[in-house]
Amino acid sequence: MRHVFRKTALKGGWSVKSPASFSAAELTWVNTFEQLPPWLAQMMKEVIYHVNRESRKLWTEYMDRAPGLFEGVSLHTDILRLYAEDVALTAASELNRDLGSLLDELSQPELLCEYPGFEVAANSNHLAGGLTVQGFTLGIHSFVDNLIDRITKLGGEFTWNRSVQRIRRNASGEVALLESQLGALQADNYVISPGVTRNALLDGTASENLVQGVLGVWLQIPNLNPMLKNSIKIHRRGCLVEDINVTVSRDTKTNEKTSWVADTDTLG
Repeated sequence: MRHVFRKTALKGGWSVKSPASFSAAELTWVNTFEQLPPWLAQMMKEVIYHVNRESRKLWTEYMDRAPGLFEGVSLHTDILRLYAEDVALTAASELNRDLGSLLDELSQPELLCEYPGFEVAANSNHLAGGLTVQGFTLGIHSFVDNLIDRITKLGGEFTWNRSVQRIRRNASGEVALLESQLGALQADNYVISPGVTRNALLDGTASENLVQGVLGVWLQIPNLNPMLKNSIKIHRRGCLVEDINVTVSRDTKTNEKTSWVADTDTLG
């Protein structure tokens, strides 16, 4: 796991480009990643678990306070997690039980009874069992459309098509404004999402040289009978990128019931 960026995705690693072509900055980042001690990696996992627990409370509160945001967004509650190996299934069951998110445990026969479409996976030894856990999925683009409408109605303003060139600070080192090609942008708080190609924008911040981009691969497939009712996470045997996400949704153009299959590999 520690040397995953020394190999390309085609060779079982996480790097999209050849490690031989790493820039000096990319090589420094990889070296730093490889030096992370196991205890720190475990602590980061615990932080992620804590954030997920807290965010669940906030999402539940938001659904109660602003139900209109979640209308027409293909909201599906509870996640089905599938595992190819008994060892991984047992470990996941214990973890989700400790986190308080486990709703149900499903043996292979129980899964096939409820989801007969998984029979091919079971017959080829790629399905040991599954879990139903707390959580939800939604169509993010439809949700963001609703969110923008709500913010606008509450007096918020959106400024589009302004490429931020630089973060300007005052004498105390505090962020004063963002410089764009169309002038300054000022606010009380700023959230920067530089994407894969604009990491230089983070120079001088606490996130400088810490964040790398992610290449995502998406495939849309029809949700045919018997249709999936829950979105799924599929845990694969021997894969560095452990989970494939299958998100139940609707095509925003045709309104057809579909599933989005997503896989990701991290850029080196």
